[in-house]
Amino acid sequence: MDKSEEEEKKKKSYQAIRVVSSRGKSAVVEWVYRKRAYRKIVPLEEIKGGKIDEEVLDKCPAYGVPWSEEIDPPSVTSNDIEIALHKAGVWTAEDAMKKPNAVIGAINAAYQTNLVAVLQAAKKYIKKE
Repeated sequence: MDKSEEEEKKKKSYQAIRVVSSRGKSAVVEWVYRKRAYRKIVPLEEIKGGKIDEEVLDKCPAYGVPWSEEIDPPSVTSNDIEIALHKAGVWTAEDAMKKPNAVIGAINAAYQTNLVAVLQAAKKYIKKE
């Protein structure tokens, strides 16, 4: 390797990735940045020693639904959760400790409208595929 090749290699920035799956000449790869997982579809030939050039990675299509772009933040308030807990018969600390499934059910009920938004976004992306 001559001096210019070494300098070029130093300038490039590589991202460590994990291959999730591969088919043909493509792979779905995953990496974590600031506690958030990302996935993209990349050419297998671009993966070198568990890493990929970040410039190449930037040009590759994302894998999956961009949920944060498709779903509005939850509008559930603590009051909504309290109402759901009461409907589930959870009024006291003892109730909460004795009925963890009722607590989970109440929280799920309070967030039900967001479940609808997730399913609508999923249906939108199924139609695109």
